[in-house]
Amino acid sequence: MKRKILEMILLAYGKIRRFYYHKFSKAHILRNHKRREGECARCGTCCKLLFKCPFLDESQTPSLCKIHNSRPMNCRIFPVDEMDMRDRDIVSRDTTCGYRFRR
Repeated sequence: MKRKILEMILLAYGKIRRFYYHKFSKAHILRNHKRREGECARCGTCCKLLFKCPFLDESQTPSLCKIHNSRPMNCRIFPVDEMDMRDRDIVSRDTTCGYRFRR
């Protein structure tokens, strides 16, 4: 029970952190995206951080975003950094993200 509460707090913090970077620290995003490698594996895990996105269609594999061309900026910039990878691993340790970050 305590672990689940801690995970929810971490996921909420991640949402707020990404919102902050998007609105107030685009330089952080750009700096980290230069280190980001790979591409989206369309597993849908990032669409389930804290709550499930209503636009995620899991009826097919890989998952499909119903509004992909007009999705919010927080979706477009994910993952910003390694902390986002930690967040997605909280939700789904069994799937592998297509992204990784160089040191």
